[in-house]
Amino acid sequence: MTNRDRSGHILQAAWVATLLVAYPYAGETGSAGSQGVREIREEAAVNADANALFQNIKPVLAHSYAGIDTAALLARVQERQQWGEKDERLIEAEGILHWDRGDMHLAMPCFKRLTHPGSLSMGFLAEGLLAKGERYEAAGWFLKAARAADPGDPAA
Repeated sequence: MTNRDRSGHILQAAWVATLLVAYPYAGETGSAGSQGVREIREEAAVNADANALFQNIKPVLAHSYAGIDTAALLARVQERQQWGEKDERLIEAEGILHWDRGDMHLAMPCFKRLTHPGSLSMGFLAEGLLAKGERYEAAGWFLKAARAADPGDPAA
């Protein structure tokens, strides 16, 4: 009985051999893993910035944004669009911000690029067309804006 090896010793030897074989690769997987973690953190930061931007434009789309730095928000929206993101909400927010700053000539192209404009954008587009003298087209947009607006909305 004393000459028999115990199975526990064999398992421990196999475990140590596995660790010794895996040890040279530990540095490689750690650096690759840290690069992956770094990339995930950078992507999370970009997504957080995007989410913050969309949270900031929600009051603009509702046209109740007292206390928001509109110049900085407009710069962030334009920067995002410059890099190729063509989100309808960003285009509509840019148009509303231009309109409220009095830049009708910059707001009108934004509203015309929208495929599904909101009722506020339709109303601003109609007002801009009316100011340019295009009464028939403005009347159509005023009608669309009134139909798209909520029933309790006083602006409709």
